[in-house]
Amino acid sequence: LRIITLKAMQEGPKTGYDIIKYIGEKTSKKPSYGSIYPLLEQLKKEGLIEAKEEKRRKIHSLTKKGREEIKHLTNQKNELLEKLEEGICIFATIADTKSVKLELEFIKKMKREELTSMDLMPEMDDLKKTILELVLKNPNKTQKKEIIKIIKRTTKELEAVK
Repeated sequence: LRIITLKAMQEGPKTGYDIIKYIGEKTSKKPSYGSIYPLLEQLKKEGLIEAKEEKRRKIHSLTKKGREEIKHLTNQKNELLEKLEEGICIFATIADTKSVKLELEFIKKMKREELTSMDLMPEMDDLKKTILELVLKNPNKTQKKEIIKIIKRTTKELEAVK
């Protein structure tokens, strides 16, 4: 929440409501007022943002230290993505190369911040998590058949969107 809140202000000064709206648009999940406002106070105490009163509203903006923090976090993200990319390349030697190529393309676009569909990420994560949880529960034959049927149907429906 901290990172995306700072990123929101990178585009320009924002009210707490504007930040909540921004996060909702980017992630499809809006944070509560009870989580954003204490975070804004914390960021202010750390000197990463400043707030000005305008017409009974607080307008929050990044300080120089806040912009430096975003650069630092972006560098950390890129280092992590580099390591992930290396790991996937190694994994490619034993895995399905088409899916690995797609994973690599996804990571490269994340590094260049070219993904415009990041709002799909929570749902993608939920789907992946659900499938992994089902597999880890060691489903019986009947459950496996049902899982496979659902995955195949979902895959067909998603491919139809292309």
